[in-house]
Amino acid sequence: MSERYKSLLGEKENIDKPLMIENPAGGLMKTSAAELVPHVVNHGTYHRGNITAMLRQMGYASTSTDYGLYLFLKGE
Repeated sequence: MSERYKSLLGEKENIDKPLMIENPAGGLMKTSAAELVPHVVNHGTYHRGNITAMLRQMGYASTSTDYGLYLFLKGE
């Protein structure tokens, strides 16, 4: 899947190509891959925060959800 994303985002004509998608809040939405990338990144951040909050509510210590740190430790 990552190779497909790299291919899509690496081609200027694809990243700005208009897309019609079904918005979960209702209705069709005209957008592009370039406009969706920030949403995908921010949405992941939102869910990492949810996981941290749920762990704390269950009495567990928080854990790091920093993606940059994950990449750094993965490379060791």
